This record gives sequence, C-alpha cells and structure tokens, in this order.
Amino acid sequence: MRHCTPGDATVVEAVLKPDQAAARRQAEAASQESELFARSTLDSLSAHIAILDQSGVIVAVNRAWRRFAEENPPLNGQVCEGANYLKTCESVKDGDMATARAFAEGIRSVLEGRRSEFSLEYACHSPGQQRWFVGRVTRLVDDNQLRVVVAHENITERRLAEAQVHQLNTELDQRVRERTAQLEVTNQELEAFSYSVSHDLRAPLRAVTGFARILATDHARELDHEGHRLLGVLSAEAERMGELINDLLAFSRLGRQPINRTEFDLEALVREAFAQLAGPDPARKLRFSMSGLARVCGDAHMIRQVLLNLLSNALKFTGTRKVPEIEFGSRGENGETIYYVRDNGVGFDMKYATKLFGAFQRLHSNDTFEGTGVGLSIVQRIIHRHGGRIWAMAKLDEGATFYFTLPHE
Repeated sequence: MRHCTPGDATVVEAVLKPDQAAARRQAEAASQESELFARSTLDSLSAHIAILDQSGVIVAVNRAWRRFAEENPPLNGQVCEGANYLKTCESVKDGDMATARAFAEGIRSVLEGRRSEFSLEYACHSPGQQRWFVGRVTRLVDDNQLRVVVAHENITERRLAEAQVHQLNTELDQRVRERTAQLEVTNQELEAFSYSVSHDLRAPLRAVTGFARILATDHARELDHEGHRLLGVLSAEAERMGELINDLLAFSRLGRQPINRTEFDLEALVREAFAQLAGPDPARKLRFSMSGLARVCGDAHMIRQVLLNLLSNALKFTGTRKVPEIEFGSRGENGETIYYVRDNGVGFDMKYATKLFGAFQRLHSNDTFEGTGVGLSIVQRIIHRHGGRIWAMAKLDEGATFYFTLPHE
C-alpha cells in the first residue's frame, strides 16, 4: 500500500464527505495549535531544556538552550537539534569529565528504564567566572514513543547566597564564641566580687552585732527607754544586713552551680516546703490546696528553693487576711504545663510588674512587709536556667498569681 504524501491531501479530502473533511481540518488545526502552545511554553522557561529520543539524539530544544549554546561556541555544534547529546556527554575530556560521564550514565539509566528520573548538581568553570547548575532528566512517553526531557537550571545565585549565609553564620558563631568568653570572664569577676564584698562585710557586721549585744546585756541599766529602742533598731538592721548578704551570696552562686536534672514528685516537694514555712500554728486559720501536680524533671534542690520563695511570698502578703488562701496548681496550655501559686493577699499594681524579678527591687516598704528583694530574682534565675519562663498577674488588694513553666524532658 502506497503511503499518502502531503500532495495527496486534496485527493484524500476529495473522497471524504464534507463533514469528514471539516473534522480533519479542525483536528490538524488543533494539533498545530497544541504544538505551537507547547513550543511557546518551553521557550518561556528560563531553564535550558532539550528533548532526546531513545538513542540520545536531540529532537527539540527551547530558546534558553539555544542561547546558552550560542554563548558557548565549543558546545554549539554538539548540543544543537540533531546532535547526539548522550555521546557528547560521554566524550568530554576536560576537567568536568567525571561530572559529564555521571550525567551521561544518568540519561542512559532513564532511557533504559532503570530510573524514572535523575538529577545532578555541578559547577561550570569559565575564564573569570564560575557558575553552578543542576541537571535533571525525566522519562516521557509521547504517542507511545519514549522520550527524555533534559533540563539544566542555573543555580549560581542560590549557591552564592548560600555561601554568603554560611559566611555570615561562621562570623556570627565566632562573635558568639568571643562574646560568650567575655561574658564568662565577666560573670567570674562579678561572682568573685560578690563573694569578696559579702565576706568583707561580715566582719564589721559581726562587730556591730556583738557590741549591740554587749550594750544590751552589760549596760542595760545605763540606757533609758529610747536607748533600748534605738539598740533594738540597730540589732534589727544588722540582722537584715546579714540576710541581704546571704541572699547576695545565694544569688551569685546560682550562676556557677551545675544543674543536676532528675525526675521527682513535685506534689511531695510542695507539701514539704509549705509545711516547713507554715509550721504548726493552730491560731492562724489558713487554707492551702494543691491540684494537678505530678512528677517533673529538673534540679530538685533548685526547684525546692523556687517553691520556698514563692510560697513564702504568698504567706507574707496574705498575713493581713483573716483567712489566707493559697493554691498551688498546674494547667496544660499550648503543649506545655504551666504551674502557678495563687493567693488572696494584698496584690500589686501591674504597672510595676517589670520590677518584680529585679534584684533588690521591692513593691512594698520594709515597714509594711519585710524582705530583701532578692527572693524573686533567685526564682527567676533558677527557672531560666531550667529553660522555663516565669511571670505574674495581680490586682491591688485582690491577690496575686505567679506562673512558671518547666520544659518537658
């Protein structure tokens, strides 16, 4: 049977019925339109794209591929339509030989059905310039004919950006190391200074306390009522100074004290801490409750100090209430456990909340409520060293609630 040639189209149409001829022309127009659309789509892409047949011969390329070949004359005759791209890759003998051979093997593995796709990232060296590309090979079956699509995408800008980010990270890491070293030296100096000052203050403080005791015992008859009152003030202030020194030493030690993380029963520790603080005082009506407490992970010794300070704080500021109420509980929120200590004490104004955890910062006068202003600073430092958070909410004369978190281990 003789195959029809383009010149036979009119003969074929002559023997077809009018509606069949119209359908044929419509199908041919649709096919041309589809081919034109596919061609324009390929040309609009920035990647260099070529389509190979089963033997590795280039059957079609897009505009970006042609432009790249024209800008690189050694490639122009080897990667144009009709050339065998597979053999071109296998014949490379310059510095990129290993990359070219690997890419050729990738193409062959896709053609032979051993892979459905293949990709390879490589550098392209040229005088005064270095570029990076990623080559991708994808299996394609079109009209029952096997084809492979080869695409080379220029990733130079991305690689340069990655190199810049890596350089910035390296410089940042170096700065962090230097800054950390400086902070460690500063912390050591501050700790040594705190210890030295605290130690040097104890000697004159012991002298003041000792002489006050001598006056109170050996010269009691020589002092009038005002003298005894002033002597009592002196002794009380000396005692308060001793507490400040102790708190300062405790605060400075927290920076160098290692954290010994273990799992422990928080409820038992809360109960023990509260019993130590409240004591057996039947004359004082006190309502204390606990809820939602379980086993936690952390330094039990440090967390015990947190509990003592927070509960002591609650007991102190509920001292003016007829029936003090203190609750220690927990709740789950956003995947973490939030612990809280709530009381019905005097509370505080939230506009001063930023001062709560500052060392030696107090929201109430010492005449009204005694304290050194270091307890909450110690609490915050311990919680932060455990990787948690601490904050407080309150209203004047309506009580306060202190919240803190401990990371799950």
